[in-house]
Amino acid sequence: MRRVKEALTYSDDRGFVRDSVVPFLEALGSDALARGTCKESLGALLECMCRIPGFLGALKDTLLFLPDPAPVAWFFLNVALTVEGARRDPHVRQAAEAMQGLTGAAAQAAKQLQNLLASGSSAAPSATAVSPLEHLQSQAGGRHDNDHSDFRSIAIMPTSQEVSYTL
Repeated sequence: MRRVKEALTYSDDRGFVRDSVVPFLEALGSDALARGTCKESLGALLECMCRIPGFLGALKDTLLFLPDPAPVAWFFLNVALTVEGARRDPHVRQAAEAMQGLTGAAAQAAKQLQNLLASGSSAAPSATAVSPLEHLQSQAGGRHDNDHSDFRSIAIMPTSQEVSYTL
């Protein structure tokens, strides 16, 4: 944990966040780490990461400049689900606001995060509440401009964005 904390302490550079932190978050969001005995350790790691001075702010500031912000959106959602006090953290709240215009899996995470923050849920965060990034990526709605959670809203003719979408 100490080495992870040291490595992420220097994360205020957008290039570093994009090239190093986001792939790390993507790996942490893997289905294999969100199951079984890894789940509780993953929750502890997320808590350690969000306590690094400046880390949440750096992620929030980089969020809109990433080609795929889904891993960062996943991180903010899971921090809010698992870390005590994270739902009141201004960086988490600002990230939720910044994510409103995102698409794809990031939009799914943003929607869930905004609902969690808006509900004012006083339920205690739990390390076992971590969900894998793949679950966000596989949900209907938001992956492209013709992907709607209500199937009746889907256009019969595919759009150019839909045709070019890759999993």
